[in-house]
Amino acid sequence: MVQPGKNRLLKTPLILAGAAVALGILIYFFANFREERAVQKCFEALQQGDLEAAYQIWGPTEQYTFKDFLQDWGEDGYYGKVRYFKIVESESQGSGVIVRVQINNLARPIAFWVEREDRSIGFSPTDL
Repeated sequence: MVQPGKNRLLKTPLILAGAAVALGILIYFFANFREERAVQKCFEALQQGDLEAAYQIWGPTEQYTFKDFLQDWGEDGYYGKVRYFKIVESESQGSGVIVRVQINNLARPIAFWVEREDRSIGFSPTDL
């Protein structure tokens, strides 16, 4: 026969272990949420044709000017108008996150680098 006090002692570690597992799952699925959200906002602006807003979210730099951005994302740009996009996956690496995005009907998702500190976006130097 189990004494009432011992039953309570068994429940506490089980509850704590369950909470730790649940917290771990939440951290795993939402660790890159802010970086994915920055990419999502940028692509929503591209979808709506607001290239200036998308470029501001992207993070203007001297190395990648608005003119360069238009050559990639403008109506006649390399990627053209974004009609469809879906964030496929993300992975933390060093000071940033690589976010892969399926765009329009391209064969492969494109990898983007999002810096954690300021959530500026760029093309990823490495793929997942």
